[in-house]
Amino acid sequence: MSQQSSWSDQTARAMESALLGLPGVLSSHVEVDAGGRVQEIHLLAGPGRAEHQLFRDVQSLMAISFGQDVETGAIHLTRVGAGDEYGESRLRLLRHRLETEGTQIGVVVELGNGERIFRGEARGTRGPTSVLRMAAAATARAVVAALYRMVEVEVFSVQRVRLGHRAVALVGITAGGGILPVQEYVGAVLIKLDETEATCRAVLDGVNRFFALAGQLAPEGISGRTTNV
Repeated sequence: MSQQSSWSDQTARAMESALLGLPGVLSSHVEVDAGGRVQEIHLLAGPGRAEHQLFRDVQSLMAISFGQDVETGAIHLTRVGAGDEYGESRLRLLRHRLETEGTQIGVVVELGNGERIFRGEARGTRGPTSVLRMAAAATARAVVAALYRMVEVEVFSVQRVRLGHRAVALVGITAGGGILPVQEYVGAVLIKLDETEATCRAVLDGVNRFFALAGQLAPEGISGRTTNV
């Protein structure tokens, strides 16, 4: 890493840290050019605070603390919460596919949010439970991409359990970032036809539980033109 690249990365991290002090902001990710000029600001926030208020807070902070004028078009908000209004726009599973080469196996997962598509991949050695573990890991990586690395998601357990006469995909994840502490969440989905698909959806179920809790931690979040998850 060059000295200039290291400096620009440090500038972005300093901006992200400062943004966490704004009301309603749960996590942030800032993209800057080689000169440290802001290209994009991504914010994770809860419901409640008006969009224009948060935009104004961000612009004031960047001008006063970093001497930069940031256009509203460079600010992107992702809202989290537990209400029904978030259901239609949450991350959805578009497709998944299996790739094999010799003893190696890989799973590619694509998630949709609005018109955008986010991809995650996981690869490893073929084994009895490899496909399900790779599917869960690939889904978690796609979630991280969809949230612009504002949240880290890791898979710690993938199981297939019985519930009466039905089979259930059960996935344990850890999720957190920004001011949100890393905690464990469990997602569960009934296996109908495709066990791999059910495993991917179980990861998303766990992530939705994280979203619901995150929204409760931001009583002064945002509303308006946002991406809901």
